[in-house]
Amino acid sequence: MLNGVVECACAVTKTLIVLERAPFPVYLTGSRFFGTEVPSSDWDFFTADSPATRAYLQKEGFTEPRTKQYASPDVVTVFRKVGRGTPGFDVQIVKDVTVKSAVQQMLKTTGMLTARTSKAKAREIWTLAFSMWAIMANKVPADGDMVAIPIGADGNNIYCGLKRF
Repeated sequence: MLNGVVECACAVTKTLIVLERAPFPVYLTGSRFFGTEVPSSDWDFFTADSPATRAYLQKEGFTEPRTKQYASPDVVTVFRKVGRGTPGFDVQIVKDVTVKSAVQQMLKTTGMLTARTSKAKAREIWTLAFSMWAIMANKVPADGDMVAIPIGADGNNIYCGLKRF
């Protein structure tokens, strides 16, 4: 049994080295970034979109699944690598690395995402956070953007509705 554990650890280490040596910046996200991971958690990363990025990930055995719902509305696509008996690796290809980094740091600092946050609630929180960031940056929503619109508050809670532009 220990042999399988060692093989799993080696496969994880190899994939982490592949990402560390990538010719472009790769950033940690997901439960491992937020400190809410469990031993079976997958590894989530993000990076900027480019043909070279996509080619590198494909060369290293990552595949682009047909669809994958991600909490973050800035994700263009996702490349995934799964080994037998190992946690998965997802590399999110995002619209703007600077904005994604800032928004995720804001979410980590505020503690809005916890181990008990459902995927559906996480999507709402990410959408709200990106909307807040856009407001702070005076960004006008583009066609198709999902934006959280504040609709009320009581005590410490702000209630928002989602609107697609």
